[in-house]
Amino acid sequence: VVLHSSVASAMALQDSGITLRTTTSVTVRQGEISELDVTIPEGYTVQSVTGDDIAGWEVQNTDNSRSVRFQLRRAVNDATKVTMQLYATAPTMEQMASLSVPISIVKGASRDLGSVILRAGSQFQVRSDALSAVTQVNPTEATNPDGDELPGRPMLAWRYTRHPASITVKVTPTA
Repeated sequence: VVLHSSVASAMALQDSGITLRTTTSVTVRQGEISELDVTIPEGYTVQSVTGDDIAGWEVQNTDNSRSVRFQLRRAVNDATKVTMQLYATAPTMEQMASLSVPISIVKGASRDLGSVILRAGSQFQVRSDALSAVTQVNPTEATNPDGDELPGRPMLAWRYTRHPASITVKVTPTA
């Protein structure tokens, strides 16, 4: 099976917590798939999953990673997409000094690229801290995930074309 994926994520940082919405578009170039595994970060819970081809899903936990396994309604030999929304409790001041921006990996994809937009309320100031295998882009040029726009204003955005990619930001309260 040869599959390519493109991921569009937005992370909204608020006083109440972090909302992460990710739309994963998959194109099957050769063969077919009946399930799909997408990694999710530690500390986040799945709030919702949507997609025309999704029959069911479950969170998979292993020693070194967490993922959501999606069961598909059909044997997909063309293209499909799934959107999931995750939530994490508000980070502590200590965690905000070096906050990881999650990047989902589509397991088994031979090409896995995407973008991440970081949105935050006006009570936060955000700047890039440590970047690996990503390119910073204008937030207006990054692709938004499907669904309603998340709260906060777009502060920073990145694009990646390979894994492992990682982003860490430094968040400071403005008040």
